[in-house]
Amino acid sequence: MRKLYDLTYWSRISFDPEEVENEVLELIKNFQGEIVGVSGSQKKQLAYPVERETYGYLNSVYFYADTQKVEKINFELKKFKEILRFLIIKRKVLPKTLSFLKNKLESKEELSIKTEE
Repeated sequence: MRKLYDLTYWSRISFDPEEVENEVLELIKNFQGEIVGVSGSQKKQLAYPVERETYGYLNSVYFYADTQKVEKINFELKKFKEILRFLIIKRKVLPKTLSFLKNKLESKEELSIKTEE
């Protein structure tokens, strides 16, 4: 049964946040996840150093997936050297800002389609 999940992660400041986001989205799609929304990357200071990093990019992805697939996504995310920390939680409802997130995701997909043509 497909459930709604929220993946929030911190990525290293030395990597391009757009590339990391694309890799994460691609991973979710590879495991038959349906992406509902993506929040923009925000540069923030960490509360304490993580692997000698004091700043990072905070990002969230909302998606539907099967429970077994989420376990595999979790396993694969541990291999990403670009990600400092991540957390996948099950949500009951979508956030209120979903319309903003959906519009951002759709505009991103339109841009990628236009650049491919």
